[in-house]
Amino acid sequence: MFDESVLLKYSLPERTTNSSGLWYDPREDVWPVSSTRVQKLDLTKYRHASSPAFLQSLKLALVSLNRTLKPKTISNYLCMGLDPLIRRMAKPCEEITRADLEACWFSLPPARKYWFKGLKILSPALALHGIPGHSITDDALEYLKTIKPGKNESGEAARTWHPVKGPLTMDELDSFLRALIAAFVRAEVSIEDYILIWLFASFGARVSNLSDLKVCDLESTGNDGFVKYELHIPRVKQHGGRFRESFYTRRVLPEFGVLLEAYCQAQEQRYAGLGCGNQLPLFVDPGNTEPIRTYHSTTGRLLHKSKIVADRLNVLSMRTGEALQLTSRRYRYTVGTLARASGLDPVAIAALLDHGDTRTQEVYAAVSPEVLEDFTRRQAGYLTPLASAYMGRIGLPGDIPDPQRMVFRAVFKKDCPEPAVGSCEASRKCGGLKPYACYVCPLFVASMEGDHEGALQDVLEERVRFDEHAGDGLRFLTKDSVVQAICEVIAMVQERLREMGKTLEQIRQEKEMILREKGIIP
Repeated sequence: MFDESVLLKYSLPERTTNSSGLWYDPREDVWPVSSTRVQKLDLTKYRHASSPAFLQSLKLALVSLNRTLKPKTISNYLCMGLDPLIRRMAKPCEEITRADLEACWFSLPPARKYWFKGLKILSPALALHGIPGHSITDDALEYLKTIKPGKNESGEAARTWHPVKGPLTMDELDSFLRALIAAFVRAEVSIEDYILIWLFASFGARVSNLSDLKVCDLESTGNDGFVKYELHIPRVKQHGGRFRESFYTRRVLPEFGVLLEAYCQAQEQRYAGLGCGNQLPLFVDPGNTEPIRTYHSTTGRLLHKSKIVADRLNVLSMRTGEALQLTSRRYRYTVGTLARASGLDPVAIAALLDHGDTRTQEVYAAVSPEVLEDFTRRQAGYLTPLASAYMGRIGLPGDIPDPQRMVFRAVFKKDCPEPAVGSCEASRKCGGLKPYACYVCPLFVASMEGDHEGALQDVLEERVRFDEHAGDGLRFLTKDSVVQAICEVIAMVQERLREMGKTLEQIRQEKEMILREKGIIP
């Protein structure tokens, strides 16, 4: 029978501090990690998986380690080192023996043996500060000295383009974003969810980055000719992860910037009663009263929302034949690997992904030449045929569009006699930059007589200006879908003209005459 007086002899202090200087009560089973983050070191599970004496020993050891190591590091050592060991015990852990370690070591697959690194760190502290007979045996300590856990082969999913856990291919990403756009214009996806997914896919940001955003972080400068949008994203893994202490800036594509700006204004009006002004979180959770991050959506809530959207779209992977399983890490992998495949150097990729160490980017952006060659070969074949970029339809010459739904080039006005490039079947205020975003929207009807060549020239010039201002860090994200879609429209119009035996000028004259007779144009 265990003498509980031993617990009094090896008692825990009432208050102590961690490496961040935060005071906490180690006698509790849940320890706070930071005063500004909703994170905790939870030891509740060990109350049932171990004896009271072993749990006391563990806490004594962790109090010592918690003064020098980061709480996140300790949490990793517990999850990857101690947890697998205790799970393999037939009864609650009383003491760690050599037999326990050997059974766990030989049961772990080779790729997971690095978990013992955590045990090698925890064990000396457990032996030094723990209760004798209720911590770890001497022969177990000697055994740990003889084994070599190896290294964590992180980034394997990215290096091998794992079809479920690794980065998306360009075709998979393109298919998913097209489905997202189509669902948004049909009002099947809310503007908040739409923006959340685009921020994940465009910047590869961590979910904690997006959780900390406020509406004031979007900045727009310029005029109607060329508006420059920048998003100042809070950093979360530097300077101890203190809330909104430092930022990194990313350029936002104009068509998305327009929508993001409209969303920020709508959020300020909707939640005016909260009294936050321009300090309102970009993603609001009115029920969150946590200090510092009041009204900010939690990372768990944002991850849940993004998963619901991905599941609803149900986009099939061309590699597995099943629905894409999307996580925030897969978006991050995708941005990193596509950046590497586009020729960006490690320094540029580290800056793009907001890594403090250029070596870390190898986890997300290590692409082997053999894998790229294999994907190039398969994508050139039947497995991943390139889908049509233009998702709308071509209108007939005699179609008379609703004047309220006509879409003109940005340089034209509605009362100008120049022909419209098309019309919107829904006339929904999607926030996209007209008419360029329209060409990749399924609700767009391109007019045969429209100046699509002019629209193509506009978007090419706009892309050049964006590249000049964005720098190399974002150039690889500038998609060619709009350019490809306009080119497809031009090709389809030319084919239709050949079938009709008419020229484009004849079609324009006929259409203009009809519009004047109807009083649509003066």
